[in-house]
Amino acid sequence: MPRPARVIGEPMPGAVALGSLLPAALQRLQQAAGSLRVISRCDELPVVAGDAARVAGLIDHLLQLILAARVRQQQLFLYFLCRQGPTRQDGSAWYTLQVQTNAVPDAAWERSQAGQLQQCRRLAEALGGHFDYHPPSGGGPLFSLTLPGKTD
Repeated sequence: MPRPARVIGEPMPGAVALGSLLPAALQRLQQAAGSLRVISRCDELPVVAGDAARVAGLIDHLLQLILAARVRQQQLFLYFLCRQGPTRQDGSAWYTLQVQTNAVPDAAWERSQAGQLQQCRRLAEALGGHFDYHPPSGGGPLFSLTLPGKTD
């Protein structure tokens, strides 16, 4: 379970504090992982715009996608890193939540999960953001989720 995250920005109407959603999502992931131990680390998490249930669904979908990749150890490591991007015309900023993991997706995983990757993209786009998957290149894969959120 991650330590309590410092939230970037203040709550706003239609806002979702990722630091409030992530612990429950990680609990659901641990239940689905069975004997595989899930270890996570996250520092600062933003307040993003959107419906809480839809954002939670996107986070759950992303974590299940990662769980479907091959893990060579008995532990699944997840590192969540948030970066603030440029300010949007409406005064909000883009926030990118990057998830790095020790799961090792291979070509077979990429083929079998192509529809799930596309579903993550659709879910992110429905929230006004986008999703990217960067295959492993010397390290683990990188999953990036960018959503609009409140600036400091």
